Amino acid sequence: VSNVAYLLGLEEGGALLGGEELLSDVVAVALLLLDLHLQLADLLLVSLEVLLGIGVGLVGVVEGDLELVDVSLELLLDAEKLGLSLGLGLERRLHAVHGALVVLAGVLEFLLLLLDA
Repeated sequence: VSNVAYLLGLEEGGALLGGEELLSDVVAVALLLLDLHLQLADLLLVSLEVLLGIGVGLVGVVEGDLELVDVSLELLLDAEKLGLSLGLGLERRLHAVHGALVVLAGVLEFLLLLLDA
């Protein structure tokens, strides 16, 4: 008790009861400040959780956009493949028609040569 009285600035014959009340008030204020700091830390933690949620949401949105771009590119490449295959099919058919016309011209030339002979 003498250390407490000395820390509180009481003289050796002073009112010790008043010092104990002062000590309890100091402890109460310290606990109140500690509680205030804990509430502030809790508020900061909640704010950080909100920011984390926003960040996760934004990552989800960006990921969805990238998947949409990926699907669009795949469809574009498939369209190019389709166009290429249609173009090759058309070229093959034109080549067949050209070949048939060349054969027809050769047959007509042969018939004309036979008539001249």
